[in-house]
Amino acid sequence: MHPQNFYRYNPPNFKILANKYPSFDKFIVNKTEKIFNIDWKDPNATREFTRVLLDHDFGLKIELPEDYLCPTITLRSNYLYWLNEKLNDLGIDVNNVVKGIDIGTGASCIFPLLGVKLFKNWSFLGLDIDDSSLKFAKKNIELNSLESKISLFKNENKEKILFNYFQANQGEEKNEEVFDFCLCNPPFFNDLSETNINPKSTCTGSANELVTEGGEFIFIKKIIEESIVLKSKIKFYSSMVGRKCNLKPLLDLLKKNFGLPNSKIFTAELSQGNTHRWVMGWIVDDSFQPSSINNNKKLNNNNNNNDSNYNRNSDFLTRLERRKFYREGLMKEFNNDSSNKEEIINSLNNHFNKNKIIINDNSRETDTTGKDEKIIECKSFLNNLVNQNLDEEIEFSFRTEIKYIQNKVLSILLKPIEPPEDGNKQIINSNLFYIKKLFQSILDNIK
Repeated sequence: MHPQNFYRYNPPNFKILANKYPSFDKFIVNKTEKIFNIDWKDPNATREFTRVLLDHDFGLKIELPEDYLCPTITLRSNYLYWLNEKLNDLGIDVNNVVKGIDIGTGASCIFPLLGVKLFKNWSFLGLDIDDSSLKFAKKNIELNSLESKISLFKNENKEKILFNYFQANQGEEKNEEVFDFCLCNPPFFNDLSETNINPKSTCTGSANELVTEGGEFIFIKKIIEESIVLKSKIKFYSSMVGRKCNLKPLLDLLKKNFGLPNSKIFTAELSQGNTHRWVMGWIVDDSFQPSSINNNKKLNNNNNNNDSNYNRNSDFLTRLERRKFYREGLMKEFNNDSSNKEEIINSLNNHFNKNKIIINDNSRETDTTGKDEKIIECKSFLNNLVNQNLDEEIEFSFRTEIKYIQNKVLSILLKPIEPPEDGNKQIINSNLFYIKKLFQSILDNIK
């Protein structure tokens, strides 16, 4: 999973979602267990989970009709972050307006909706051949008041994927518009009989979303063939690949049939839980000479966190650990002599199941207010952090009072991890958005 992906370190908390959304609560199947879950073979449960997750984590309102594809948010966001990384690596100015095309936007319109939420300068054109899908997509755009950033276009000819938009009036007058990228989650299957081969999940979706003649290989092959003609109309072409066996033949097509060098071809493996997909990107513009960058990546869930002692020191830190909050973003400092550090850690571990940490604003002394006032103060402080402007890097710190350890104060410093910068040392996209989401999760847990 991409390092900037919110869900890499903060997996969905089903208990919080169930408490907040009664419509989702009825789908929880194991409320007596420590970790809540749903029946992943129930399409109504997965559809409602997607709907409330988008609302809770991104503030997106969405309607997901039955018998249409229910998108997985972690996979889509992974793809979007990879795209943003590639655009930045290739020298495309991501601080200016970035325009993308979503091939087969679907009823959910998920890529454009997520994209404009994650990256404020992005805008989208969504293409689709299905009237009903476009109708639902339009409604989801309007529900979020994003008409100024997302537009739709009906592709009238199934045999053409990108050509129809760029050639108005049956090719008599060419559209001169240029886009920074295109993305696609192509129809996966060659036949409807292939759509229910996974016994652990249910596969919902319309025939147009799931099936195409020749499967995804032929669909992506058409995009490649059209890209050779369109050239710089789109600066960076890309597509998801659902079957690894199709990846090498598609790359060979770019290299051997159309002569693209390795420096203009990019791949990555998107790993989220037990699900693996691949993405490929390519550049056709002859005038564009990419710099030397890593063309092949694996974006997985590995966290390589070997220092978990601090993360098990309290109920609060355990919540961080449960969300897989990365070690590099949790810097531990003690306001005590180094000789007392081991004593504090041992005491914390000994009272792990009994301790209750109260988070205080760093500007206040921990012993000047009562317990109830501290909790109120904590909520007020976190609310302020949640509403912070994310235009610059911010460091956060908390002072904590730990029961059973008198006069010992643990200070926790949270800050963004190496946010990317442009040539003027301006932060262009950091994980502050996700730290805000962490604070919101803490707020949701405070009684």
